[in-house]
Amino acid sequence: MTVSASDAEATLRFVVPGFVALKVFYVFGLKTRRTDLEWMLWSLLGAAVVDAAVGLLNPPDANVRLFVALTLALLSGGIGVAVWRAVVKRWPARRMGASRRAWDAILPVPQWIQVWTKSETLILGHARVVASSVECDQLDLYLEEPQWVSAPTGERLPMPGVTGLLICESEVKMIQVLGNGERTDAET
Repeated sequence: MTVSASDAEATLRFVVPGFVALKVFYVFGLKTRRTDLEWMLWSLLGAAVVDAAVGLLNPPDANVRLFVALTLALLSGGIGVAVWRAVVKRWPARRMGASRRAWDAILPVPQWIQVWTKSETLILGHARVVASSVECDQLDLYLEEPQWVSAPTGERLPMPGVTGLLICESEVKMIQVLGNGERTDAET
């Protein structure tokens, strides 16, 4: 059995919109990682839904059909993101259940945290950039306004000339979340 270029083109025109819708949802909404098999299966399911919706509109030719399908895929992915964000805002435990790792659930927004490293160093900082486990396996944590903290006394010592500190996940022993937003008087 020989597959022609037009067969391959028709298959891609069918599958790509489903993949686009899922990619938008997973990267900007759910933020979890999928295997290649899961991507393929969910893309086929998404493609079937998008194709059915495009079929109702009955575009005049294949190029217009592809444009409409991609537009619907982007819109449905964006709507999925908005719905997911509303769900996790209302029920935060949903994010934890869907997250690949705990800090994907705990640190989706910048927060003041204390980090205990494996070398028993205690560092306070504002987590501005937290790598997502959808992006990589070995996560890094970036702290702005880092300060050394004396574990016995709690005294905070600034790090002169340091505006940020990057800590590898493999060096983190424990993270204490102090809160989001601005530092309170109790935290200064």
